[in-house]
Amino acid sequence: MKSFIYDREKWIFFILFLFLLIKISIFQFIPLLNDEAYALTISRELSLSYFDHPPLTMWILHFFSEYTSLQNPMFLRFPFICFGMLTSYFLFLIGKLFYSTNVGIISAVLYFLSPFFFFSGGLLIVPDGPLNFFVVSSLYLVSKIVFFKKDGHLIEWLFIGVLIALGFLSKYQAYFFGLSLIVYFIFFKKEILISKKFFISFTIATMGLLPVFIWNFNNDFSSFLFHQERSSFSFHPDRFFVLFLVQLFLMLPSSAILILLSFYYRQKNELRKEEYFFYILALPPIVFFNLVNFFSGNSFAHWSMIGWMLLIPVCANFIVSVNLFKWQIYFFKGINVTAVFCLIFVILVQSKTGFLTKQKDSNSPLPKWDNTKEILDWSNIVEILKNNLNERELENLVTLNWYYSGQLNTGFSFKYHVGVIGNNDHHFRYLKTNETDYHVLVDIKLLNDINDNFVDEKIDQLGYKTLIESSIPFSRGKFVYGNVKIYKIERK
Repeated sequence: MKSFIYDREKWIFFILFLFLLIKISIFQFIPLLNDEAYALTISRELSLSYFDHPPLTMWILHFFSEYTSLQNPMFLRFPFICFGMLTSYFLFLIGKLFYSTNVGIISAVLYFLSPFFFFSGGLLIVPDGPLNFFVVSSLYLVSKIVFFKKDGHLIEWLFIGVLIALGFLSKYQAYFFGLSLIVYFIFFKKEILISKKFFISFTIATMGLLPVFIWNFNNDFSSFLFHQERSSFSFHPDRFFVLFLVQLFLMLPSSAILILLSFYYRQKNELRKEEYFFYILALPPIVFFNLVNFFSGNSFAHWSMIGWMLLIPVCANFIVSVNLFKWQIYFFKGINVTAVFCLIFVILVQSKTGFLTKQKDSNSPLPKWDNTKEILDWSNIVEILKNNLNERELENLVTLNWYYSGQLNTGFSFKYHVGVIGNNDHHFRYLKTNETDYHVLVDIKLLNDINDNFVDEKIDQLGYKTLIESSIPFSRGKFVYGNVKIYKIERK
């Protein structure tokens, strides 16, 4: 016991075990998000790649749903919790490798305390968990070779190639990591580029690109065109500013501020060689996606988070190396963590109970800001549909978008195939469906939704006519939150 207390390198295992207990204790209380339900649905049909993302997350889900007893969607979060734990551990190894054990421990803790990495990077069924793990683990092996060995063993380069290939199969943001590594080697380690071991590793890594490119070649490059269309090339300075603030929140404001401060102070002095390494890898996705935010009205703050993650060891070293105000920094971070996670807790409770905006009937006004569709409990909606539709109608359910259909498929435990009509179908357009002229269209209308005619107009545009329309209130907790709109439609 004494050796454990005095050996700080062993503390990381206790910290990771504590992290694991926290996540296991809370994961069932967080409802399935739209992206999770969608991934669970489309993964039922194995594909070389998928419309929104490279295939690895869906392959993992398909394997666990088909070949293990993890049938409850909530339990399928376990592999992603493991990815988060492993990412924290490799950040510890990187911090320890470059700086010290203390920096490594703080790096692991900073990753855990970031709201984005806590949830998307290590709990939710989304591609960020695998992406972060494969990027950070390959970064650790590359760092050992670049800074602490002459050229590395062949087995190390083989592992690097496999890990980067799996990163490419996880999410498109991994492409930035691979390209940035090449850029670093060109400027600082040219001898690596001409080695046979690097060539073998490079060849293995590029294999991870093939499923995406082959699938897109066979499907009119629909993934690439979809992501390209998100850029409108018009100016959105207000959106850029808002999404940058969101990035600070996702990282944890105190951590993000320390990252910016460390960059500022290092720029005033001379950057160390390992800091050049981190910044060359981290800045391209941060700069690129913030430019996208400036020129696009359809972008998201979290796209750049892989870059912020790569700067966590630099941030941890800055915290350890600060001589003045060190305890004030720890106190400030403690207040920040408490405030941010209390806010997240309030949002989760609001999504389940609506305690902040109690509605007694379906005609009461609801504030515009109260929209928790993303974390809505869909079990009530599924029960309403079961109680009001017959078997034939349940077999012909459709919605107008991919996230409603994903939630309904998951809510029905995939007993029925809930399809999508219209162009907001994403990968649903590639799933096998029963062709029919008769559908039961389901739409969810919150009490604060304004456009009453949108669904009617969309039904008409898609060439259908409405036979019967009904509206059934549904509750969030004890209070009415909206209406389940049911349209029985057929082709004109």
